[in-house]
Amino acid sequence: MWVKGKTASGFLTLDNLELTAENLPEVLNNLKANFGGRLTLGGEFGLNGDSVAFELRIDRTRITMGYDIWSGAFIMAWDSAGDKIIEEIESFLR
Repeated sequence: MWVKGKTASGFLTLDNLELTAENLPEVLNNLKANFGGRLTLGGEFGLNGDSVAFELRIDRTRITMGYDIWSGAFIMAWDSAGDKIIEEIESFLR
């Protein structure tokens, strides 16, 4: 179940504690199906023992998607434009 919250910087995040890092390709495919050409993969990628994250661009807005042991799978905004994208994602993500 996806739960909307706020990051430490005050922007929106969707977290799903039921999912693991192995579920991220499925989530990404869902985003691609819904955003089509509006979604591109960014250049940033991070990996350590407890987390993995990578950058997406939706309508040229930076969004980070990943997994960590505290949030499960997450999709987070970096600014108010990203908040609007998170709201859109919440409308179709199950």
